[in-house]
Amino acid sequence: LKKFRDINPCNAVVRQKENNSRWRYLSIPEIKRLLECCPKEEVRNTIICALNTGMRKGVILKLQWENVDLVGDTIYILESKSGNHREIPILPSLKRLFISIGERRSGPVFNLTAEQCDYSFEKALKQAKIENFRYHDLRHTFASHFVMNGGRLPELQKILGHSDFKLTLRYAHLSKNHLQQAIKVVENIIPEIAEREILHIENMAEVKKNTKSDGHFLDTLG
Repeated sequence: LKKFRDINPCNAVVRQKENNSRWRYLSIPEIKRLLECCPKEEVRNTIICALNTGMRKGVILKLQWENVDLVGDTIYILESKSGNHREIPILPSLKRLFISIGERRSGPVFNLTAEQCDYSFEKALKQAKIENFRYHDLRHTFASHFVMNGGRLPELQKILGHSDFKLTLRYAHLSKNHLQQAIKVVENIIPEIAEREILHIENMAEVKKNTKSDGHFLDTLG
């Protein structure tokens, strides 16, 4: 065959910036429906793992038993997207799942290919009538419920393995109500002083409202 020696036309194609702002997570009722409708038990197990850890699908499918410590309740991620090693605590519900699968010394935790996982997952979504949702959004689901239930962003960054804290900050708005509750711890520290100052400000506003701008404003305050 004659070798191609001309300029590669693909070099002129401008790559579009990836949109990482997509936002979708499941509510508690949606989670229950999804798990109930999952036709393949092994896929259901990976979903439970994702919801309990926030791990990516690729990491879950590559998870090896030698990196699962059921005594220390820790999953060791040696290879991740960011390239950093991290540890993820194992919740009691996930620990029960691992035990039910049958712990082994080595080998994959989930004997499942990515194609098998995707097929059963899509089938479960349709049956559960859940739209506009991807497997990766299970990661968002974990993170969202983590924050909404009082989890802190620095800890979330470590669990998710984000190298850039800006990625984790996407979940900050979900903690608004919790921040409002948290700040109330200082509400009664100086109640008398705070109340007196508020009354003073209100009185000043009332005086200013009822006083004409005739140059005698300061006399009125005296």
